[in-house]
Amino acid sequence: MRRTTEWIPLLTLAAVLVAGAVVLLSPLGQVSQKAATASAVEATPTAAKAETPEAEARLVASVNEIGRMEGCACPHSPWGGLPEKGVLFDKLRAEGKPLLVVDAGNAVLHTDPEAKSATMLRAMAAAGYQVLNLGEEELAFGVTKVERAVQDTELALVSTNVVEAKTGKPVVAPYLIRTLGDKRVAVLGVMAPSLMSQHRAQLPADLRVLSPGVMLRRALAELAGKADGVVVLAIVPPGEAKAIARIPGVDVVIGGGLRNDFPKPERVGETLYAQPKSFGEDVLEIILAERKGRLAAASWEPIYVAMGPVHPPTQKVIDDWRRSLRPPRTRPAP
Repeated sequence: MRRTTEWIPLLTLAAVLVAGAVVLLSPLGQVSQKAATASAVEATPTAAKAETPEAEARLVASVNEIGRMEGCACPHSPWGGLPEKGVLFDKLRAEGKPLLVVDAGNAVLHTDPEAKSATMLRAMAAAGYQVLNLGEEELAFGVTKVERAVQDTELALVSTNVVEAKTGKPVVAPYLIRTLGDKRVAVLGVMAPSLMSQHRAQLPADLRVLSPGVMLRRALAELAGKADGVVVLAIVPPGEAKAIARIPGVDVVIGGGLRNDFPKPERVGETLYAQPKSFGEDVLEIILAERKGRLAAASWEPIYVAMGPVHPPTQKVIDDWRRSLRPPRTRPAP
């Protein structure tokens, strides 16, 4: 999987023999992967070459894990699970750049037993996830159960547009600010109520889901001057996600409204809109760098999570749960 970038032009060198001499041509501008492999590449007539931005931090995101803790040794396409992700996150941290690991929502499956979903959440925390947005699966499973599962861990919950029905108060933090090096990144999270019925999830009567756009603008007003970059985790249909990307002050939108279709990452104005693949087969890595005074997406690529070495703390969480499912041993009667 290759990283796609819009800021770093690729130079295409073509050796051309003209009357026995080698003429070296260096067209400026970005060249797509398809164009780079074509038999002939046209030069892009631009006058200036963009400077390579210095990476400030990494953002790694997933979405729609739907309770899949462990990978699959599938013959056609084996892939790793949370224990392998823990190894990957440790490796990325060891490379030195500040790292923020988020999940845009629907980490659990609301029809799973509570113990399994709680284990999923604790295993995510053990693997190194730092922020989880509440999707329809978490709401149907129960916010209180989610909070109980992640208490005493480093996994924080966020939801900008889900409130208590009686009081109108946010059910969890409406936004979080995380420090990455000397930069501050605000993380917000929204979900679309229309997705509840689509995935046979029932919204609890004590909760209300308000307009994502209205609540995001309200939160962004509170955040003015407090963050160098803004990331929105959005369990909403793609059209709504792109509308969110157009809101001033939003730098990255991680979508999750589709479970079986994965739109290609794209720029919406200056904002990146991208959705990682569902079901845990890979995560999306985004390089954040300063641009026009904001910490925004400089480049991105999916990272395939292969089966391999496992992260011991994460594997232990899963193994402990599996042992709890075994019936107790009984001694035979004398």
